[in-house]
Amino acid sequence: MSVHSDLPLGQVIYTAVKPIFKIYLIMAVGFYLARKNILTVDTSRNISSIALNVLIPSISFQKIVTNINNTMIKEIATIVIVGFFMMFSQALIIFGVGVAAGCPRNWWGGLILCGLLPNISDLPIAYLQTMETAGIFANVDLGVSFVMIYLCLQMIIQFPAGSYRLVEWDFKTERLMQQKSDKEKGADGANDIGDLEQCVNIDGDSVNYNIGNNENNQNNDNDNDDNNDNHNVNDADQGHNTSSHSSLSKELHQIPGSNNIPNVIVGATDSSTMLSSIDSESLNSNASRLTPRSSNFHELAHQASIVRKTTQNSGNDLRRNISHISNISMLQNDKIDQPPEDLNDIVRVYSKYNNSAVAPDVPTPQTSKTIQSELKKSINLKKIGKNEQKFQHKFISSIKKIDWKSTIKETLHIILDSLKMPASFVLIISIVICMIPWVQALFVNSPQVKLPPAPDKQPPLSFIMDFAGYIANAQVPFGLLLLGGTIGRLKIETFPKKYWKVPVSIMFMRLFIFPVIGCAFNSKIHKDGLFYGQDILYFLSNINFCLPPATSLLYLTAFYTPIDGKYHVQMDLLSLVYISHYIFLVVCLPFTATYTMKVSLGY
Repeated sequence: MSVHSDLPLGQVIYTAVKPIFKIYLIMAVGFYLARKNILTVDTSRNISSIALNVLIPSISFQKIVTNINNTMIKEIATIVIVGFFMMFSQALIIFGVGVAAGCPRNWWGGLILCGLLPNISDLPIAYLQTMETAGIFANVDLGVSFVMIYLCLQMIIQFPAGSYRLVEWDFKTERLMQQKSDKEKGADGANDIGDLEQCVNIDGDSVNYNIGNNENNQNNDNDNDDNNDNHNVNDADQGHNTSSHSSLSKELHQIPGSNNIPNVIVGATDSSTMLSSIDSESLNSNASRLTPRSSNFHELAHQASIVRKTTQNSGNDLRRNISHISNISMLQNDKIDQPPEDLNDIVRVYSKYNNSAVAPDVPTPQTSKTIQSELKKSINLKKIGKNEQKFQHKFISSIKKIDWKSTIKETLHIILDSLKMPASFVLIISIVICMIPWVQALFVNSPQVKLPPAPDKQPPLSFIMDFAGYIANAQVPFGLLLLGGTIGRLKIETFPKKYWKVPVSIMFMRLFIFPVIGCAFNSKIHKDGLFYGQDILYFLSNINFCLPPATSLLYLTAFYTPIDGKYHVQMDLLSLVYISHYIFLVVCLPFTATYTMKVSLGY
């Protein structure tokens, strides 16, 4: 029981609701910036890179080194127990509920990750920091340090353990399902591969293959038709260019201060072409005034000076207008008047399949021998039948086919790559420093070791802590802005109605059922004394069971989504999951926080 007891219920409710105001206001700003194309997808990607490489390492280093020491190993062990129970139980139960609700086979990996990876960084930190002024918890920075340890567990599961590859597995499953559907639609079991035609003759157990290339024959009369078509197209292009020039001229005149731009610049492509066209135009128009009767040398010289002055003034006016236009384009976002970016733009920016890359489902050229073997396999599978392929036989054969040497190499490669990330190795360095008292005393005042201070009576390396703390203050606002911008870009286009139960069931389990399970589990741990009198750790462990999925899932899904113009249900399902969670989070999270403070902790 805490020393702060018998607080009025209204004060406890207000303390639990107040952080939601700040969180949703910052998210609303990010939503507005995304809808106005100020916080674009490219900008969000750059900010997320800054957060991952600078802000998160800074906040983890500053909070852990300052608040954690080697006397808190027991609390860290409790965090590991609660964290693993929370993530794996949610992943297992949400997967079962989602499959029962009709989750498509090509989103099972994303379904598991929706339960496995909660948004355990920005939301809890913002919640705790807002509650600091309420005076209920004595050391909020210690709670932020506990959040970073929870985040460490999540990052270990997500990257070194390789759970993020479940998203890639979804798209591989989608391709296999598409290939199976194409085979079932083909006539007589024939497969369409590239431009090749297969003729398969089956007689008993023997299979004969006759494979030939398609021959394209063209008539000579088509050349004349093409020439006539090209002539018509050229005429149409000239008319189109004339209309585009007139429209461009109108747009230029709509720019403030551009009324003096001559119409001759419409067809120019750069400033030098513009100036040369202006000079020749002015020279010809003014030179036409020189009549044959102007034989007097002085009159000719005077008119020549007028021509030079007029040409120079025209060039100066053009330069000033070009400078004005360039200043406008520098200070103004060219996307601000365009429609808001959506999920397609997220896929365009984050997808690993660019326009030059070969899409994963595009057939590559194959030899006739390879095609024959594939056809033979498909025919044999049809002859065997589904009932004869037992699950046990398939499982054993799949285990034997695994290349364990390459699998172990790939796993070690993933672990080493994840350890190279700044957020990972800075977290490891922070834990090592805080566990060695005399090293920790170089950065902060330690109750275990006293070292000679610097001239300002601070630890010798306190300037590093000042640097980390100063940068760390930007992590939570930036994270919530990106979260609001991400929600602002979510858009459901052609979502199948039969799948609407899946995101609703996930939301109901995470926000309504799991807080009950988590509070019961943590209550048993609290009765056993495993929270060691740390009320803020108990509070944090409870509200962690009432968090939406991690925002990184959206970017992981976008990373593996092919840019092939086809419809992929994964992004739409994930969008509905986020939208439903953040609609009901405003009710469920304050309720869980109020219950924890008033009932579990007895405030």
